[in-house]
Amino acid sequence: ICVRACLALGDVEWLFDELYERYDANGIDGIFLERIEPFVLSGSVHALPPSVSQRLIAIHDERGQYDAAQRIIWHVDPEYLDINQALGLCQRHKLYDALIYVYTRSMHDYVSPLVELLALVRRIEHQRRQRPRRVGDLDDAASVVSAKPDVEATVPDAYKVYAYLSHALAGLSYPSKEPLPYDEGIAARSAIYTFLFSGRTLSWPQPGGPPVLTSDEEGSVEPLYPYLRLLLHFDAEAMLDALDLAFEESYLEDDVPGKPVTRQRIVDLLLDVMAPGADDTFSPIDRTFLHIFIARNIPKYPQFIELKPAILHAILVGLAEDADQSTTEDRQLAVEYLLSSYTPPDSDATIRLFEKAGFFRILRSIYRGERRWAALATTYLRDPDVGADIFALLSETLQLASRVPDDERSQLAQTILEAVPALVQAHEAGLQATADLVDAFLPDRHADVIARLASSQWRQF
Repeated sequence: ICVRACLALGDVEWLFDELYERYDANGIDGIFLERIEPFVLSGSVHALPPSVSQRLIAIHDERGQYDAAQRIIWHVDPEYLDINQALGLCQRHKLYDALIYVYTRSMHDYVSPLVELLALVRRIEHQRRQRPRRVGDLDDAASVVSAKPDVEATVPDAYKVYAYLSHALAGLSYPSKEPLPYDEGIAARSAIYTFLFSGRTLSWPQPGGPPVLTSDEEGSVEPLYPYLRLLLHFDAEAMLDALDLAFEESYLEDDVPGKPVTRQRIVDLLLDVMAPGADDTFSPIDRTFLHIFIARNIPKYPQFIELKPAILHAILVGLAEDADQSTTEDRQLAVEYLLSSYTPPDSDATIRLFEKAGFFRILRSIYRGERRWAALATTYLRDPDVGADIFALLSETLQLASRVPDDERSQLAQTILEAVPALVQAHEAGLQATADLVDAFLPDRHADVIARLASSQWRQF
């Protein structure tokens, strides 16, 4: 009741200057803290004096309620936190959300969270490479694997690096997604881009801090662009998704003094780092995600990104030749984006690529534009996503082809007739719909249809 009254009166200070002192003096501050906590978590009370926030966090630490302590940390105004207490708690118990909050909002340090999370990613990648790849290797590797704690349980925490990058590079605080003050947002992006796209290993904190390593063993040679490379190796799709969001921000196009990267620079670096000859440890699916990323962004930012036609063509071919069925729709959408700003030199060869890839939506657009009606009908018939709409689409195609030369109409009719056995089984009304389609557009071909249904007298009837 006192809290609600103070909120209504705009006099929250009384809670801590007068009321808390009474509870604390009588050794029952826990009662006060228990009652104030829901208001802290709801955001109604967030300017806690350091002594109060320190005690509230300490109570949960003593009880082993670390998630509750973490929630308190990121709901308290950063200037009221005891930084040493909060950092120590977060590092001991791997409370990465709160750790990022303390570093960024209390200390305005946007690189240290990356350093912490990169170390975690490095450990996971190192253990994964030590796993036996064949059954016969199991005994040899058992002692190595058992000697180190399993870090797979920390994978969800490691993935927070991508969420953090998505927030910070968009000028948002983590994890609340609240916009950062303009100047701080600029400083945060500049610090992260400088670190992330560094071509060599850096020390942190600078100057004189230990080097932030990414290779398996201490003392081994670090690769070029080590931090970008490590995050792409860990999950290329997640890293590129974070950059995709960052590309939407005006920071990359504003005239920011000392801006470390541009969209063009980022794309060039990604192509260099993930090139097959430069690093053969990236998988084909990793490069597919890169091609999707570039294909989608080239037409969005034509004034900021320019690539040679040979590179664009290689990307288009790579997207079409990838045989992974799980990415077909994503690859087709990316090719649609790319075709809006790039025209392949050999249209016939490109169409053959799309036919083999199963990019039916693109083929439909091409064939309709070129008025190739038989090919359009074939595409409708091959496309598994058309479903029951096939009859409406074939009807539309026959109507559009009503004024073409006889030989073209005959070719279209033959295409449909060859598909009759499949059409009559398209769905429950397939037989009736096929009969209606033939009667409306091909009335002189009833005998041909009946001949194609010779295996079923009932369907013939």
